Amino acid sequence: MNKRQHEEEADRNERGEDGLPKKPKIEKGAPESVTEAIAKQEMTTPEEQEQKQIVLDKKQQHREGFFEIFKKAHARLDLPWTNVSDDDAIYLSKIIANYEPDALTFLDLTGNYVDFEGANQLFKVLQKQTKLNTVKISWNRLQHKACESLRELLASDHPLSHLAINGNNISNQGIAEIAGGLLTNKNLTYLDVSNNWVGNSGLKSISEMLQQNNTLQSLNLSHNKIAVKGVELLDEALKVNRGITFLDLSYNNLVDGGVKRLCDALIMNNVLSNVSLSNNWIGDAEALCIGTALKFNKTLKVLDLGNNNIQVDGMRLIFSALKVNDTLTFLDMSRSHLSDDDMGIVIESLGENRGLVHINLHGNTIGDESIIKLCDVFRKSDIIRNVILSDNPVGARGIEAISNLLKEKGDKLTIKLSNNKGEMRRCYDVIASPIFSEVSEIFRRNF
Repeated sequence: MNKRQHEEEADRNERGEDGLPKKPKIEKGAPESVTEAIAKQEMTTPEEQEQKQIVLDKKQQHREGFFEIFKKAHARLDLPWTNVSDDDAIYLSKIIANYEPDALTFLDLTGNYVDFEGANQLFKVLQKQTKLNTVKISWNRLQHKACESLRELLASDHPLSHLAINGNNISNQGIAEIAGGLLTNKNLTYLDVSNNWVGNSGLKSISEMLQQNNTLQSLNLSHNKIAVKGVELLDEALKVNRGITFLDLSYNNLVDGGVKRLCDALIMNNVLSNVSLSNNWIGDAEALCIGTALKFNKTLKVLDLGNNNIQVDGMRLIFSALKVNDTLTFLDMSRSHLSDDDMGIVIESLGENRGLVHINLHGNTIGDESIIKLCDVFRKSDIIRNVILSDNPVGARGIEAISNLLKEKGDKLTIKLSNNKGEMRRCYDVIASPIFSEVSEIFRRNF
């Protein structure tokens, strides 16, 4: 999702510029400290106090009515985008405390107004739920204070396997708590901490954890202000880690050495299969290292390099590597400035490559001449199954070539030209086969 789309989404969900839910507006004259609250309480008349109590009672009645259905134990609590407040979360935690230990398996509180107090209460009662495997509490107001009780949950012998806590401004302090809990954790396999201002210091905690934890498989670190110093630490961790297969570092700042160091890990690591490096200002110098890594790496299946700053020379290096790499099956080069002048090496490498099944060339400037040549390559290939060519200047001749090709190939080949966002997302869902369990999650957000 680009900046404009993010802003539109923020407006639709009444969110601030940072993407986090706006806190409820404080009533005019509301106290900002305990001392002021006591002083104002002494100054209010009995009638005013009575009116305030009536309002509080109504809120409590509404809360009790809303959560009534959940008082009877549910295996799944689906409450995303339902305006759950911090007080509501505290109330919900009391309800969950009365559940049998094996009752709850799934909790989703995405996009609400839960603060650290409510989150702390929730994490404490969730420790007793022995069948709980998924918690989604993204886009709330947790901050780092909520991560202390989360650390306790992760450090315990708890079966939680999937945790999404992105968009909570937990910063490097919160990440340190989470990483501390994962040092001994043997169950969590999926962790999304994107959009949390982790930074290089936060990645230091993550890297130290990854040198001991080989259980975690999927790690989303996108939108976290990570730069080269942080990646240097991550590089050392990935050289010895044998758990992480899915790594998302998109929307960070990996130029000036960050990607180069990561490529060192790609050469030595024989576990990573899905990597996203989109939106990182990657240029030709980084492309040289990526191309070299692809020649040696034999486990990487999904690579997202979309929306970077790779020029003609860089493209040549990456696609030249594909002549000898038959392991990569999904390559995203969307919004990569590819023009007809650049397509010679692309067409040549695709003709020789024996691994790619899916390729995304969305948002480039590929014209009819290149499209016709690409169709010739796809006609001869019995491996390529899905191609995305939307938002390219494809004219009548190109469309005719694609149409004729699809008639020949039938259901053996899919080519997408549509710019419709819904259709693009559905396309990624179709592409996401069992071998790429999270591939659509990485790539869908670009549309």
